[in-house]
Formats: sequence, C-alpha cells, structure tokens
Amino acid sequence: MKLVKEDYFNKIITEKYPYDFDLSEDGLYLFEVIASAKNWWQNLKSLKFRSLFKDDDISSVLDRLEITTSNSGDTDVRSAWNGNELKGLFKTVLIAIRLKQGKHILYLTPDQSPYLKSIKISQPEENNKLIYYPTDNNPAQAGSGRPWLSFVLINLTVQNLAISAKTSKSKRDDDDLKLIMDGDTQRNEDKKAHQDWYWCGKTSKGAEKKFTKPVGWNGGLHYLDLLADESPFLYYIELELAVNNKPRIPTADDPEWTGDFNDDSEQMILARVIWGEARSTSKTARIAVAWTIRNRLGMRKNWDTYHNIILDNNQYSCFWEKPPRDDNIKELRNPADGGKNIRDMEKWHETYEIAGQVIDGAVPDPTSGANHYYDDSVKKKYKWMTEGKFKIKIDNLNYIYLAK
Repeated sequence: MKLVKEDYFNKIITEKYPYDFDLSEDGLYLFEVIASAKNWWQNLKSLKFRSLFKDDDISSVLDRLEITTSNSGDTDVRSAWNGNELKGLFKTVLIAIRLKQGKHILYLTPDQSPYLKSIKISQPEENNKLIYYPTDNNPAQAGSGRPWLSFVLINLTVQNLAISAKTSKSKRDDDDLKLIMDGDTQRNEDKKAHQDWYWCGKTSKGAEKKFTKPVGWNGGLHYLDLLADESPFLYYIELELAVNNKPRIPTADDPEWTGDFNDDSEQMILARVIWGEARSTSKTARIAVAWTIRNRLGMRKNWDTYHNIILDNNQYSCFWEKPPRDDNIKELRNPADGGKNIRDMEKWHETYEIAGQVIDGAVPDPTSGANHYYDDSVKKKYKWMTEGKFKIKIDNLNYIYLAK
C-alpha cells in the first residue's frame, strides 16, 4: 500500500470535524480511521465531561455519502463509534472506495466527547489486489465481544476475500474473533469451538488461521465486521479485485445503486429523486417534481448540474434520511426491488422516461416555473413555504416559486 496521507490527532473532539484532503489522481483508496468512545457510565463519572446517561458516538460522512456498516439483527455494529458498545476502547473503521482526482472531505460528527486517534489514507499498488495490514490497535484492547474493526466496501468488484488472524487460549479467558459479512455471521466448523466465533482461542491455541471465500461482489455496498473477545491478533485482510474493475453504470432495467450516485447518468439521478419523493403520485405530479428540479439549474453557483442540485445538503430528504428508518432511501437505491414487483417496475420505467423528457424539454412545465414543493402532510410550515409564490397544486403536492 502506498501512503497518501497520515495524521495522528490523539485528542477529544466535541464539534463536527472536517478532514480535508486532496487526491492527485483518480483511483482506489483505503481510509483507516481509529477512534474510541465511552459509555454513559464512564461519562457520568467523568468530572470534565459530566453527562446524564449519554454515551459518546461518532457518525461519519465521506463527501456526500453517509458511512454505515451492516445492520445485523443480532448486533448493533456500525461504522459510527458507539460508546455503549466500545466502553472506551478503540475501534478501527476502514473504507475502500474509488475517488476522483481533486478535493474531498471526510466529516466526523461527535456526540459528547469521543477520542480521535488517527486517520490514514493509502492506495493499493496492484490493480487487482487490496491488502490491509493493521499497524495500530493490534492486538485488540481486552474487551468482551465488542466491535473492533468495520470494513466498508463501496462500489467495488471483489472476487475473493481472505482474512488471516490468530487467537490464543489463556487461563483467564480465551481470545475469540467473530466475522460478520453483510450481516451474516461466519460459522466455525470445529464442533469443540464457539460456533459463532470463526477464530476461537480454545481450539486454535495461538495458531494462525485463514478465512477464505469467493464472494463475487459486483459493486454496491458490502460490509465486514470483526468483533473481538479479549485480544485477538489480525495479520491482514486481502481483497482480490477484478482486473477490469470499472464502475457499473446503472440502467433503467438494472437501476440498483452502485454505492456512488456519481455513477448515475443525469437521467438516472433525476429519476431516482422523482421515485424517492413522489412515486405514489400521478404522472403529472411526477413531471412537475422533475420540472421543479430543472427550474433550479443556474439559480445558485453550485447548482450547475442535476447531480449538484439533487445531492446538495438538505435539499431532498429521500437522499439523506438514514437507513433503515426511512423506506425512501432504500426505494431509490433499488427501484422496484430489481424488477421483482412488476407493477412498480412499469411505473419506474415511466418515471425514468419522465426524467429524460424533462431534461430534453420534451414535455411542458405544468408548474409555470415552480422550483420547490411540499406535501399536504407536512404539519410544520417552514418559512420557505410561506415566502414562496404559490403556483399550482397537483395531487397532494403544492408547487411554489422561491427567488433564491
């Protein structure tokens, strides 16, 4: 791995922390972020950060992409550092993603007083292989079945996965290491071992053990989570990538999100926001939603493309509400569930056509220039709703024009 940037902070963060970096070339990059977080009891006892029943947490966003890991039913492992799980111990978060040349930003948003140790950015030196060798926080600090490392893979074509680690047997307690892949716990086949812990110190007794699996991941989001009991040791994580590992371009028939909305065409990104915001409405209402977005082009300096309008902060809630609590984000990432729902697939194709027609100006604007809208169900009337000039109501949507 070629080191691109490395910073050691070793400090408590209490406000949103922007980590800016500039990349010299397009390519695949690996981010390693190490931080710790205390639970509510540790904070309650703290004299400097006294807080009533609140643990430390850190959420993270890379450019516009919120970074989360698997939402397994039997564990609460996330990329965000969760103090009630970590109890003051360090956790490593890895992010593998293709990025373009230029400026980027990683936001770390703390709750209470978590501790940021380091951020490292590296680049694989081989086109078809990514190997992570841990340096810090290895072996794990002694803890009982807690999240130790989370690996987020974003829009990569991965053929094979290999993880090498060791666990030891001790008089006090054995080392164990659990592997969760996309929410599925990998089982230990040794009947004498703890079945849910692939690496079990009771049976391996300090010997290196390797996990290998052909995964066949073709883009999208994939997650690896390692949970540590006591102090297991990780040698490496290796991903074998496809030689021609180019991003998949979503199409109307195969619209599933790649993990990066920038892989979408303008017609695709516009169709996604129509689907996320107004898929239950009439064709006319969906045309109107599309036109409100087209009518924003050039209104602000950064609103020069459909991507920049739609992905701008706090513009369209269907893109920003955290999964899995909001169905809209899941719907627009994979409209009509990959074609499983035929009726919805027909409506999705119609929505995709609407997006293309509005971009080309092939259908008239039914809103007479509106650039905002809101649903009748919105109980709180925000200032922008009353300041705007009302244009038309279609179905349950009110279309207005705002001059700014």
